[in-house]
Amino acid sequence: MPNAQVSALAAFWGALVATTGWELATTGFIFSLSSGLARYELVYGSLGTIVGLMFWIYLDGLVTLFGAYLTATITQRNLKKDKRF
Repeated sequence: MPNAQVSALAAFWGALVATTGWELATTGFIFSLSSGLARYELVYGSLGTIVGLMFWIYLDGLVTLFGAYLTATITQRNLKKDKRF
């Protein structure tokens, strides 16, 4: 883990965006599986559950990384803004 100072406001916005994205991704994924749009069991058989789980982990990983990137970007912008003055 990098040793960096992160402001509480940057951490709040990053966590808020990541949490909202996480919930939207999970709700959308559950809807797509329950609506019949994706029939993993027809193609993969019993391995369809594992394929679906891996895709869900991938989506949530992307959302988590985006939240961390947003937090780092907000922190860097605040540091640059403070150094100008």
